[in-house]
Amino acid sequence: MLKPSHVIYPFSLRQGKLFYFIWIIGFFSCLLCTHFGFAQPKVKFKRYSLEEGLSQSYVFCMLQDSRGLMWFGTEDGLNKFDGYRFTAYRNVPADTTSLSYNNIRAILEDRNKNLWAGSFYGVLHRFDRKTETFQRFQMPASNPNDLTNDNIWALAEDAQNGLWVGTFRGGLNHFDPQKRKFFRYQHVPENGNSLSDNGINALLPVGADALWVGTTNGLNLFNTKTKKFKRFFQVPGNPQSLSSNNINALYQDRSGNIWVGTSRGLDRYNPQNGSFDHVLPMIGELTSSSAEGYGIVAIREDSFGKLWLGTSNQCVLLLDAEQKQLRQFTYSPAEPTCLSSCSIYAIYADLEGGIWIGTRGGVNRYDPRLHQFRHYAEEQANPRGLPGKSIRNIAEDHQGVFWVTTSNGRRPLELNKGTLTKAEVDPTLWELLVEQNGGSFVVGQQGDLWIGSKEGLIVWNHNKGSIQRYRHNPADSLSIGNDEIQKIHLAKDGTVWLKLANGISVFYPKQKKFENYFLQPNQPKGLGANNVNHFLDDGKGKMWLGTRGGGLVHFDRKTKLFFTIKTNPTIRFL
Repeated sequence: MLKPSHVIYPFSLRQGKLFYFIWIIGFFSCLLCTHFGFAQPKVKFKRYSLEEGLSQSYVFCMLQDSRGLMWFGTEDGLNKFDGYRFTAYRNVPADTTSLSYNNIRAILEDRNKNLWAGSFYGVLHRFDRKTETFQRFQMPASNPNDLTNDNIWALAEDAQNGLWVGTFRGGLNHFDPQKRKFFRYQHVPENGNSLSDNGINALLPVGADALWVGTTNGLNLFNTKTKKFKRFFQVPGNPQSLSSNNINALYQDRSGNIWVGTSRGLDRYNPQNGSFDHVLPMIGELTSSSAEGYGIVAIREDSFGKLWLGTSNQCVLLLDAEQKQLRQFTYSPAEPTCLSSCSIYAIYADLEGGIWIGTRGGVNRYDPRLHQFRHYAEEQANPRGLPGKSIRNIAEDHQGVFWVTTSNGRRPLELNKGTLTKAEVDPTLWELLVEQNGGSFVVGQQGDLWIGSKEGLIVWNHNKGSIQRYRHNPADSLSIGNDEIQKIHLAKDGTVWLKLANGISVFYPKQKKFENYFLQPNQPKGLGANNVNHFLDDGKGKMWLGTRGGGLVHFDRKTKLFFTIKTNPTIRFL
């Protein structure tokens, strides 16, 4: 067995998934804290706990929001992680804009980008990012004598933007954000179309009107239109029924399969006849253990189509259902790159391909980008693949789409199970991409796509679905300097710096105006070269320019003067 090194690789959420496009791992592994039946390369986990700033080590739920930030629900508050530091939100006595209780078991970001957190005693919180405060919504008590019944265990959003709240023993609740009202669904013993049990562990919305509800006594398929529940139970002697009635986790993979984690294993739903295939403990190297060892509490698919499974007492399992291979990751106190605990609560896959594992000993992250390269080449026979060999520019938007400029044209691409293929984008935008040649892509903080071409600047607002074009107008001194955009740089102050075929333009989005600068050989504090290779914003009011033939230049935004440092006439990197 290989002895693992003690290198811990850092990562930054701000680096984006672009590294993932370049660094994709050869997946299976072999290390001290791994058990397997076949040799594999090394895998390491990065641990985050109290020492790194996490407010509490019990991590029950996780979420990456639309801004790329990670959120963690713990026993002592809600934590935000920006890739560098944690910010903890807790209850502040007498402050009704703080969390009502610190024990957070469920987090959700809805389609309107509202962040929701569910706490104990039936309080749903909506986070205001501008004020960093919470608005509280209290559910009516299902049992006034025992408020723990309404501890929020699960959150989900349906196709109609309604919020569903699963509770510890208080049943299923529907929350209408517009009316700010809750409606409760509970188990009614004499009604076979009611919820099978009031203890809700997991929720999974599927399609327009289906909601899967996992309870401590049976699985339910709820029709949100008819308001009826279809129940599924373990039937003794029937191998096509559930492996257990205690449902801990629900997940739908990219292929549409519904996976059910129970206290005795992993089941896959067969929609043709309503039966269940028992996937675990039926395959792999660990099937000699009792079924009780395969209590599945968390399920998440990675970018390679493999399933990461959190278990009740087998730590973490990695399942390749197609190859019927199973692998186990365990805890080792002597190895800092193993899991920090075998008590698993949650698993999450971020946009960068990383796998987060919430445990009783903090949160762990596995980064698959840190191991080996995968090569993607031009496929002339594939109109949906990479369009050329010479890659000139790559950018990634907030939807995980890569915008690639090659010598043969441009194309939006996405990774699906390790395969690079054309992404479906706005048809009008696609027509513009086909028409325009050259240039570059840059993605703004709000998700806007800035596109440089030989026929001006194009800005696509993803949220509004709008496209704005800017062209050179000889009669307008506030228009762009010329139409050939070779490079785009988004500065920290909101301005947009453009390398043109001749000179540079600075765009002010609020004023919709351009300032143009060209070579001024007779002015010592003017631009000393038309060919600007690089931009660097130092955050202190100066923009540094690396030029070809004009040396290193910095631009003072206040005086709007250029200052040249001619240590080397050609600056290649900044």
